[in-house]
Amino acid sequence: MHRVPMKTKRRLSATLYFTFLNILPFSTLFLKWARKLRHAVMPYKEDVQKGKYLIREGSCNQCGSCCKNLFLSYGKEVITSHEEFDALKSLHPDEYGFFDVLRESEFGLIFKCNNLGDDDLCMDYHARPVFCRSYPNEIGVLMGAKLPADCSFKFTPITPFAETLKSIS
Repeated sequence: MHRVPMKTKRRLSATLYFTFLNILPFSTLFLKWARKLRHAVMPYKEDVQKGKYLIREGSCNQCGSCCKNLFLSYGKEVITSHEEFDALKSLHPDEYGFFDVLRESEFGLIFKCNNLGDDDLCMDYHARPVFCRSYPNEIGVLMGAKLPADCSFKFTPITPFAETLKSIS
């Protein structure tokens, strides 16, 4: 007989429990408490990610800064107009429907996530778009994105600059 490891049982039961929380009607106060409990039981888990040029290290400290002031891209281009965003939102509602335009900048539109709670936690963490699941990523940093000041992630080059310089000369 095949036995399911205890860790897997706990994860499955917690997932089922929180799935029911999303379905059943509860008071707002209870849902806020349940969301905090969900983030405590199943915290953000991050692995070291090695890209082509950079290594991402660190973990999410759940400050919510990245959700309040961000650039979105499509392919390798930053979204620069409301028309472009509206078209992407209608084509890919599961990816771009989470975001609202905050303001315009010289580089493109700046967005905020409409799923961020008052406590700076994601209200729909398990259904968040791919953009959020991979944030911050190498492509964004190479395109010039800067991490928020209170972000605990960091990027380091795979090949140090001095080594790259030596290989050129």
